[in-house]
Parts: sequence; structure tokens; C-alpha cells
Amino acid sequence: AAAEERADQLEQDLSRVRYLLTEARAGVAHLQAVKDREHHSSMSTFSGLEEERRRLAEAVKRSEENEARLQRELEATQAKNEADRLRYEKELADLRAQATETLAREREDACNLRTAYERELSLSQSRFHDARDAERERFVANSRENDELKSLVEAISPPTVMAVQSQLDDHINRLQSRTAQLRQEMGHPTAQAASA
Repeated sequence: AAAEERADQLEQDLSRVRYLLTEARAGVAHLQAVKDREHHSSMSTFSGLEEERRRLAEAVKRSEENEARLQRELEATQAKNEADRLRYEKELADLRAQATETLAREREDACNLRTAYERELSLSQSRFHDARDAERERFVANSRENDELKSLVEAISPPTVMAVQSQLDDHINRLQSRTAQLRQEMGHPTAQAASA
């Protein structure tokens, strides 16, 4: 009877141990499932964070590339603007120098033309006055000669007077022709003197 009680006791203990083992296995399975779920959740979270990190890294890279491109474009634009400014300043300086040189040359030419005109006018007036004085002297001399000829004609005979009168007329005609020629030659200087 003691052996049977002992066997029953052992059987009960065995059943209790099996129950506890089953409970333990169930607990372990539950813990394993929880662990698996937490690991999966952690992996999902890590994967999401990794994806977010990758997207942020790509965005930063694109931003840096855009910034570098914009910086290069800005530097190129500034360099072009500076080159254009220098070119415009040089062209403006050249135009100013050309304008100054042209103005100085035109003023010099105008001064030279005025000087040449005044010199030519003075020379023409001098020639005109000299020719006028010479003509006046010749006229006076011719008048004196005519008076002498008239006196001579009055003192000689009529036939001789006719010959002398003919010579006198020829002489007067030559004098008149020469006077007209001199006046024609002096016509241009006279016009210049009148316009001055």
C-alpha cells in the first residue's frame, strides 16, 4: 500500500511536472512570439529610419549640388558682368579720347583756315592797294602827258594836228584798254576786300 501511494504520489508529481513543463513551454513560446514581434517591429522601425536617413541624405546631396551649381552660375555671372563693365569703360574712354582728339583737330584746322584766310585777304588787299596806287600814278602821268600833247597840238599846224590827234587817239585807246584790263585783274581782290 505504501508503494502504491508512493507511485500515485510520483504519478501526481509527474503530472504536475508535465503540466508545469507544458505551461513553461507555452510561456516560452509566448515570450518567443513576443520577442519575435518586438524584433520585427524593431526591424521595421529601423528599416523606416534607415529609409528616412537615406532620403534625407539624398536631399542633402541634391541641395549641396544645387548650391554648388548656383554658386558656379553666380560666379560666372559676376565674372561676365565685371568683364562687360571693364569693356564698356574702355569703350567709353576710347570714345572720349577720340572725341577730344577730333575736336582738337577740328579747332586746329579752323584756326589754320582762319589764319590762311586772313593772310590771303591781307595779301589781296595789299595787292589791290598797290595796283590802285600804281593805276592812280599812271592815270596822273597819262593826264599830264595828255595835257602836254594838247599843248603841243595847239602849237602846231592843222595837218600836223590831225596826225598828232590820230596818234593821241590811238594812245588814249591803248590807255583805256590797259585801264580796263587792270580793273578786270583787280576785280577779284576788290570783291574779297568788299566782303571783308
